[in-house]
Amino acid sequence: MNRTVIVAAAALALGAGILSGCTPTENVAGTARGGGPGGEPSVSASSPAPTEGKLPEEVERAVATAEKEGVEVVAVTTADKQRYLVELNDGVSLVYSPDTGMQKISGKIAGIWMGEGALSAPVGLPVAAEEALPEERGWTQKFERGQISWARDEKDQYQVEVQS
Repeated sequence: MNRTVIVAAAALALGAGILSGCTPTENVAGTARGGGPGGEPSVSASSPAPTEGKLPEEVERAVATAEKEGVEVVAVTTADKQRYLVELNDGVSLVYSPDTGMQKISGKIAGIWMGEGALSAPVGLPVAAEEALPEERGWTQKFERGQISWARDEKDQYQVEVQS
């Protein structure tokens, strides 16, 4: 399926509740969303898993690195204890699964992916870093089942293209 969405729709996706379409997910740890008193990370799972909020080593390492660099971790969300989204307060998010490894997602592409369902998005999880398009036309990022591009069209207006 190939869908082209105009800039206004992309802006709406960015302004939407970031994880509203991500069910079933759990907020495993967070400060701005669901943090405990004093802002410490909290675990809020509808049905506690045997690990009781334990994160994979790769996710723990990414969280520790971000905090060491002075970047606040806004939320860590999981879907099925295999796919994780680490949202940072600098606009960057990190996405992890055993199949895709740790991938960075940011900017318009991140907003579009989150609007499409984030961890439950039809395109799946990112599998590679964002790439600049030739002639400074925009950016594209590959996902498990497609790609998302944010690029200027022939009228020099930015368009979103989600291919899945």
